Amino acid sequence: EARDPVGSAALDMRNPRRVLRALEILDARGGSLVDARRADPRPAVLVGLDVDDDTHRRWLQTRVFGMFDSGALIEEVDQALRRGVSVEALVASGIGYAEAIDVIHGRRDLEAAAAATLRRTARYAKAQRTYFRRDPRVHWLRPDVVTPEELLTAALRLAREGGAAPGVGGADRGRAAPQAASAS
Repeated sequence: EARDPVGSAALDMRNPRRVLRALEILDARGGSLVDARRADPRPAVLVGLDVDDDTHRRWLQTRVFGMFDSGALIEEVDQALRRGVSVEALVASGIGYAEAIDVIHGRRDLEAAAAATLRRTARYAKAQRTYFRRDPRVHWLRPDVVTPEELLTAALRLAREGGAAPGVGGADRGRAAPQAASAS
């Protein structure tokens, strides 16, 4: 608040991640948070991967079950609890943390925790897809019609050209298209 009274007024001061990020921005750029939000000196090109629902669901399953099967999420949560991070803070941190806490405290087994996390993740991912499909700035790439190398080339080309390369690597601006061209 002392470093940027105007910018901090719009900041959730109870969210340590946001406060830390705001301080990082102030250290890196100077000025105020309001100015930083107003004019980002790095133009962004938004690129999305347009896949069918079954493929998307498989990706989510692989990610969620991988987090639980590897033990990485349980270990992360256990270490955080041992360091004194509150259950409430962890639960508010993201999807999967509440379920991992349930496993640690013996309230759920891994399979049930992973299944619950998958349901929550799928709901969140659906909301994200709906949001981004409505955004005309997003360039959608179809990984099912080009090789990974062509996909990377298309994304890099879009970034270099500031998003002015429609039709590259299956790119389509705005709403995802049913057809896609190959990378050139």
